[in-house]
Amino acid sequence: MDVTVANFEEEVLKASFKTPVVVDFWAPWCGPCNVLTPVLDKLASEANGQWKLAKVNTDAEPQLAQALQIQSLPTVKLLFEGRQVSEFNGAQPEDVIAGWLAEAFTTLGITAAPSVEEGIAPYKELIEEGHFDVAARGLTGVLQADPENKEARLLLATVLFPSNRADALQMTEEWKEGDEGFSIVTGMHELEAILGAEPQEGTASELFKGGSARFVERDFAGAAEAWVELTRTDRTYMDDIGRRGCLALFAFLGNENPVTGEYRRALAATLF
Repeated sequence: MDVTVANFEEEVLKASFKTPVVVDFWAPWCGPCNVLTPVLDKLASEANGQWKLAKVNTDAEPQLAQALQIQSLPTVKLLFEGRQVSEFNGAQPEDVIAGWLAEAFTTLGITAAPSVEEGIAPYKELIEEGHFDVAARGLTGVLQADPENKEARLLLATVLFPSNRADALQMTEEWKEGDEGFSIVTGMHELEAILGAEPQEGTASELFKGGSARFVERDFAGAAEAWVELTRTDRTYMDDIGRRGCLALFAFLGNENPVTGEYRRALAATLF
């Protein structure tokens, strides 16, 4: 992406709070720049959304070059969360740049996203490890390369759902009964209705609201625990919403999730 004074704040500074931004300062007359730019383009295309490449033509944007104290070309800066993290000057080989990026990301504590060619299995591992942003960026890259990959779309929707339910549900509109993963989508729709319900007054309301808050925070065990306790405390509260919340949560997480196994047994103990 070409960056100017007009869009630098939006496309670099603000964007760096979502993903690292590599800024390439170059000029058309600069021979080393013309050598470096294709290397950066290649690395960016292979990054699978881990970082964003922005380009500044210093001839066209001398104000930016002056503001960022560019002394020589090419200069490459890495920005994250609005601040400069690292930089290098001159045309460097691909392996050197890859090493520079890896070192910077390690310092920042950023986990690298797997390549598109690895499929979605590595993203499931990232999700299990709590690297939700990395998984989301990577799965977005998978879908850009393969828009028909329904497995990747469903997995991305489950990552987004707790905090961005509208977009997640929109991504799963094409699912119908009989499709693989339909039970997960059904669980999402049921959870959307439950989480969107207006809490009624009563002693059980704190358990309901607590479970809902835990779910949005991705503390699924905490949500299940609160809703199981709500079921034990008051089955009449909001038409047995504690039990319904648990069942929707189990459908969303799937049978293989340890939270489902543990709290399904706990729920059963309150019912029989």
